[in-house]
Amino acid sequence: MFKSASILLLLLLLLLTPPILTFFIPLPPLHTPTPLLSSPTDLLYSDQESALVTQATLEGEFMKPPKPLHPLKPGAVKSGSGFGGGSGSAFRERGKAIEKVLKKDGVVRINNVLSAEVCEKLRTFVLKEAEQRQKEVDSGTASTNDHFSSVLLRKNRCDLRLPLSPLVKSSLKILTDPSSDLGHLLHCTLGGIAPLQELATMISYPGSTRQTAHPDTPYSPQTPLLTIFIALQDVEKGMGPTTFLPGSFGKKKHEQFREDHDGFLRKAETVEAELGVGDCSCFDSRTIHLGGANESSEIRAMFYVSFKNPSYEYVGNPPSIKPELEGRFCIEDCGIL
Repeated sequence: MFKSASILLLLLLLLLTPPILTFFIPLPPLHTPTPLLSSPTDLLYSDQESALVTQATLEGEFMKPPKPLHPLKPGAVKSGSGFGGGSGSAFRERGKAIEKVLKKDGVVRINNVLSAEVCEKLRTFVLKEAEQRQKEVDSGTASTNDHFSSVLLRKNRCDLRLPLSPLVKSSLKILTDPSSDLGHLLHCTLGGIAPLQELATMISYPGSTRQTAHPDTPYSPQTPLLTIFIALQDVEKGMGPTTFLPGSFGKKKHEQFREDHDGFLRKAETVEAELGVGDCSCFDSRTIHLGGANESSEIRAMFYVSFKNPSYEYVGNPPSIKPELEGRFCIEDCGIL
């Protein structure tokens, strides 16, 4: 009886004296959400990312080891010179050979599209830009979407939209010069009126994980985008070079990828773009590929641009470009920026 009365008295005290409880048990401020409710989107993404990391790890275990992505054998024309060196039958024949590889494999490597000096300046610029923009996001003066695009498996990885700075302008001019191998390919494949669709840098910091295999755009009858990834430093194996599945851009391949995902990947041939500084991989956006894990102590920065097929209004994926630059320039414009 005494025990029951004591319990009743204790309960009564608890009900009548909440201020005393708040003194002994600190409660969160009234308008501070609990961690569980603060960002359900982040929690959902965390669960999704965990599942994707697991899937990517499994893919890495059963996919065939990649072969190196080699460039065509050097010809008489030096790529990326930017001084009108591309002329004559040898240059045209080389251009046809590069275009043939792209149409067959959906990816082609071209070396020396930018000089090591330009790449070093670009790398310094983009890393500083990423750091500054992230500080703005962290301080609340800007949102993530103001400066960064969505990226698959974003931990230790970011997709930075670039401003049209003088250095970026001059780099675009070199890349689209029709007298260079890359510029010639762009003009021949998409035409001079192809719009600049993306202008960004993919930055993979140490600890970024392997991505799952994916195309950048869904299947469509024609090439929606041509994307050019340029290495701003040597990309060694431990830094997570991009792996491509040659020939995977076609309708049948996309159907197999959807319907028998693991089976398709087990059988697929793969190539890995261990690029030197200034080298690029140019690929059809329908080509299945993945970014590797950066297990090194170095940052991997890949400056990239995409140009859109002029016959397409929407390619099936939002572009990584600052909104004020979207739709403003085409390949021909890049030569006179």
